[in-house]
Amino acid sequence: VPAMGSLTLRRWLTRPPSSRDAIFDRHDAVDELTRSRAILEPMTACLQKIADLERIASRITLRTATPRECLTLADSLLMVGDLREAMTPLQGPLLKAMRTRIELSTLPDIIALVAKTISPTPPMLVREGGVIADGVDAALDELRSIARDSKSVLLEIETRERERTGISSLKVRYNSVFGYYIEISKSNLAKAPADYIRKQTLANAERYITPDLKELEEKIVGAEEKSIAIEMRLYDELLGAIAAVSPAILAAAQAVGEIDAVSALATIAVRNRYVRPTLSEHAEICIEDGRHPVIEQIATERFIPNHTNIRRDENGIQIITGPNMGGKSTYLRQVALIVLLNQAGSFVPAASARLGICDR
Repeated sequence: VPAMGSLTLRRWLTRPPSSRDAIFDRHDAVDELTRSRAILEPMTACLQKIADLERIASRITLRTATPRECLTLADSLLMVGDLREAMTPLQGPLLKAMRTRIELSTLPDIIALVAKTISPTPPMLVREGGVIADGVDAALDELRSIARDSKSVLLEIETRERERTGISSLKVRYNSVFGYYIEISKSNLAKAPADYIRKQTLANAERYITPDLKELEEKIVGAEEKSIAIEMRLYDELLGAIAAVSPAILAAAQAVGEIDAVSALATIAVRNRYVRPTLSEHAEICIEDGRHPVIEQIATERFIPNHTNIRRDENGIQIITGPNMGGKSTYLRQVALIVLLNQAGSFVPAASARLGICDR
């Protein structure tokens, strides 16, 4: 289901093991899952919610991961924990080993750290702002409050200065040239406090600045830039914390890929009536009612099963004859695919099969 499982299955098919024990353990794992549908189904449901952990972990290590990818990582690790829990009843040695390799000692801490640090709905890029959740950094919260509540703060200043000066027409305004200022009409200039600093003279009014208003202006104007700088620092620290435990994430990813591959083989075995082959001690291919695993899925008519019985010590060479388009190549490929599926650890499309191991 996830990309990790697809890559694992491709690797198993292109480089199948030559060890009898390794093949037998995979057969055992597939066998147990085919007989444990109540476990296989929740496992598959968890696997469907797990993203490509290897890719995200590598992007985090390179510091190129987006905030949304961090949330995806946390959600996926949460599903990895659920997958591990769903596998608890399984007793096969290979499946138990895969489950054990999912190390949970550090993963919950990473999940909690991401959930605490990243906003539930972050933008794509950190420099857009709003990535870090509220409550993570006091200075960031203050800057956000200033930027978000600047209008209400200015209104409070205006109300306070009107009460202090007794000038009901006093106004606090802003323009891009002079910044924030207090405007007093000419008729009220005598009431201007001594701490007001003249900034601009108009025909019918004077504009002033106060130390408090100047300090607030600097905070408001620079609040967004400072906020983004803090967010980028906190986000980089988060990526560093995740990268520090990337070995555990990659180990879990590898285990998930193998679990997914085995689960896929079990699902296909149930869906397409595959059987567990017997591993022979001899160089032989004995297949009863074998079927082509691809053609039977795409053919409009029923695929007719056929037999194969080859032993190197008896009839190591067999010749297939027949007219063109008679199915000779199909038969050859069918036998080859069944042999390959067996050696990769899969069940095979047949009524029964006894197959030797290819060690080259």
